[in-house]
Amino acid sequence: MKERRNRDGHKTWAVWLSIIAILIIGAGIFFYYAFLRQSQAELIEAVPNDVVFLYEINDHDGFVKSSKNIQPYLNELFVMDGFNAYESMYHKLSNSNLPSTISGHYTESGMALLFNTRIDKATFRKLLRSLSIDPANYTAFEQFKIYTYGANFKSLKFVYFNHILSISDNVELLKSAVTQHKYPKNLLADKGFKSLYEIAEKNKKQNWIFLNNPVYYDFLETFFNSDVALAMGKIKDYSKWSAYQIRFSHNDVFLSGYVTPDSPKFDEISKRHTDRKTPESVMPFHTQWYYKAEMAKHTAYQFALANDSAKSYRYLIIEQDSLNRRFNLFKNNTQAELLRNNFPNGIYPAADSLNKPELSSFDKGFYQYILEKDGYFIFAPSQESIDLYFKDINTNGTITDNRYYQLANSNMASENLLEYAYFNNDNQESIQKNLSEKGKNALWGKHLKVFTISFNNLAEGFATVNIYAGF
Repeated sequence: MKERRNRDGHKTWAVWLSIIAILIIGAGIFFYYAFLRQSQAELIEAVPNDVVFLYEINDHDGFVKSSKNIQPYLNELFVMDGFNAYESMYHKLSNSNLPSTISGHYTESGMALLFNTRIDKATFRKLLRSLSIDPANYTAFEQFKIYTYGANFKSLKFVYFNHILSISDNVELLKSAVTQHKYPKNLLADKGFKSLYEIAEKNKKQNWIFLNNPVYYDFLETFFNSDVALAMGKIKDYSKWSAYQIRFSHNDVFLSGYVTPDSPKFDEISKRHTDRKTPESVMPFHTQWYYKAEMAKHTAYQFALANDSAKSYRYLIIEQDSLNRRFNLFKNNTQAELLRNNFPNGIYPAADSLNKPELSSFDKGFYQYILEKDGYFIFAPSQESIDLYFKDINTNGTITDNRYYQLANSNMASENLLEYAYFNNDNQESIQKNLSEKGKNALWGKHLKVFTISFNNLAEGFATVNIYAGF
């Protein structure tokens, strides 16, 4: 009986000890989130999870100075029109080169920006005085105070919480930033984002931009017509997150970074050959754009050419013997000799007599003719496109003579799995046909001269990406 009472007593103590342990752990978590975590808050913790893009500015003065010429385009592509108003507040801080974040979020009134930087309480009090704001003149949100600052540019709302100063012209977004910090889960709970963020944290000397690819490309597509938007939609399918070091030089933008390989398509891409052997000798001077891909296990290049009326034609180039993988256009040598005798100009109709297995992955209904030139097969959609091709290449030369191609070529890696390049060629009517009404009215759409994007090999779980835009 006594032993039983002892056992029951031990059980009771065990239960009470467990309850006490749980209470202690709970209290520890509470005090961490209520005090210690708040006093050591990171800027990323105040960025709502529905972010579309995120700038991590480590060199604020350098960012502002170098982006001066590009600012009108950033206003359109990243809704940065509130940046000057934010700057007017930022420079009233005692330290004008504090790390900060600028994030874009969709709200009921459209895309809005949130600016975050970390300051102490004394600095915040000085900020209120320098802005001539009465500390008692605020709007309460929970236990926090939201102030209003009417800059020359626009009215801004700002709040100071947990050593973070948050600024926005959208009060609901500002409240989201405050609410976000209450929860232990933030953007870093997303494994893909966290893996890229950790890379950026190792390089605090550079400015970074993070893109939520599916959402940002949805926004970007609104500037283009349906055909271009469809092509861009394929890019966003490859990865959810990307992170780039971003820098500016005069009228140029350079992005170099990584994307998370979230799609099985990356497994296919990683098996491709990375040799960059652009078929320069058969690309005409006024090539509008070209795209490197693999079709039927062969490296292929698509490119576009426009006539004087801005009508665009699309072509396909395949090297006859690419890395010992011969493209078998002809069924046999006899057929090859027969066609070459019948068509001495090297232009063949895409007839059924050609090797069907090799053509099976191409749109045979679209490509009606095949040219044989300088060791390449060039697929063309019509006789008009063939006439335009020879007119341009015989009159103006090849793409190597195009100064925009020279600029693009110098900003791409020597080895790429995928690459895309666009050239304005001083043909404003041509680019306008690729844009939506919104894009036609945009400054960047009128002034963009060169754009390139290239993917390289997967390394340490990421695909490396380089982007260049010249205005």
